[in-house]
Amino acid sequence: METEPTEPAVTPAFTADQAVPIPSAHATITFSKSGKAGPLAPDQSVLEAAEAIGVAIDYDCRAGTCGRCKVPLRQGQATMEVEDALAADEKAAGIILACQAKSTGDLVVEA
Repeated sequence: METEPTEPAVTPAFTADQAVPIPSAHATITFSKSGKAGPLAPDQSVLEAAEAIGVAIDYDCRAGTCGRCKVPLRQGQATMEVEDALAADEKAAGIILACQAKSTGDLVVEA
């Protein structure tokens, strides 16, 4: 008698009553004004990391065009897909858009 193979059971990484797991991070972000620090995943923006650990940064568009989320980058290097809201002098002074800035290395941001 032949039996059909059964599918292996799939166990979810978390259940509905548990918190969503924090993304794995290779870097740390430190917010110098608030004194808070936390993980920074390579695909996570500075704004998303701030929200995850309770640091308030003003924002509106989340698209890099309004400039509401401008913050000074004090240490590290960040890349931004869209930086329309930054003038050349702001870029030279180390100002970043928190909604766009991402990094694979450690950052210190004034927020």
